[in-house]
Amino acid sequence: PLPIPFEDVAPVNDSRNVLLLYRLQQFNTKSYINFLLAIMCLVYVGINVACLVLNSMPSVLKENQVVFHRMEFWGTFMFSLVDVMSLMYSPKPLGRICDNPFALKLFIFLNVTASLIPAILITADMEEFEVVSHEIEYANELTMVLIDLVIL
Repeated sequence: PLPIPFEDVAPVNDSRNVLLLYRLQQFNTKSYINFLLAIMCLVYVGINVACLVLNSMPSVLKENQVVFHRMEFWGTFMFSLVDVMSLMYSPKPLGRICDNPFALKLFIFLNVTASLIPAILITADMEEFEVVSHEIEYANELTMVLIDLVIL
């Protein structure tokens, strides 16, 4: 016997399948956004590889300090946004990801602000804010690790 197409058994436009259509649309949206987030992660990898190459060439790095630091700090900020978006568009509901919504909101707040502040400071005046920006970024790595642990 030939397989029966899904449309013959339960037409998609049937009023009984409205919830199914809604759920399929949700999966389609999550799939698309997760694809974009994966592309943004690859961009971050590219930024880190470029920074690694610049860091291994002291003469080039000395001439391009401003570009290097801006790429590093703005890339980290972009990745913190990707981290937050991956939480929001995770296949698991937020209630199953974290039992304490306040703690999750606090980590998200710290992650985004602690990556944005150094990026702005480095952009404003690298000479003046380089050390403090690096210290804030190092502290922010802890919040990024905690969010990554929550996702897993």
